[in-house]
Amino acid sequence: MNRILIIDDNQENINYLTNKLTNENFLLISISGVEEYSHKIEIEKPDLILLNLRLKNGNGLEIYRKFSITPAATEIPVLLITSEINDDEIKDIFESGAFGYLKMPVSKVELISRITSALNFRETHKLILEAEKINTFTATVVTANHKIKQPLTLIKLSLTALKRELAKDTISKEAALKRIEYIDNAVTEISNILNSLNAIEKPKISDYVRDIKMIDLDEQKSD
Repeated sequence: MNRILIIDDNQENINYLTNKLTNENFLLISISGVEEYSHKIEIEKPDLILLNLRLKNGNGLEIYRKFSITPAATEIPVLLITSEINDDEIKDIFESGAFGYLKMPVSKVELISRITSALNFRETHKLILEAEKINTFTATVVTANHKIKQPLTLIKLSLTALKRELAKDTISKEAALKRIEYIDNAVTEISNILNSLNAIEKPKISDYVRDIKMIDLDEQKSD
């Protein structure tokens, strides 16, 4: 059951929306003290928020801008509710990142339809984010495998050569130190690759082979 949070300091509006949504497949939560919204969002974890654009004690759009950047609310669609609205406000609403607005009074059919659209959008967005995470993880594994394979091969060859040298009756110190130097350089290269991967904040994905992607570490360094 989807949780809908109504934020409004006008009890008549809360009653109106509650009556429209009663007996629908929603769990309704409301707050009239708008100063409590941040705590309520964190505790209730709503799937959608209905927020009055013209609050008695504040501007709904400004309140939305504040809570929309908090970790608890970044993925929650918001519909601004208002009885009147002008073109500038409509522009501000959509530029803010809110899902949209509803003009009161609103029919039950339209209200439920807009809520359903917003909830479907949220689910689609979550699926896209999950797909992006999986693609990034896969690209990271491919990148690590591709970049680390060469220094690992060098380590293996150097260890083999070092064992062969140590098995001799007369050990060449110079040859042994050379192999150790190769190993040391390869370890440093692997460490640098892992540090580069760990430092990436916004990975840039490039084609590797066929449909396989990898992270472009060279492009990351140039930023």
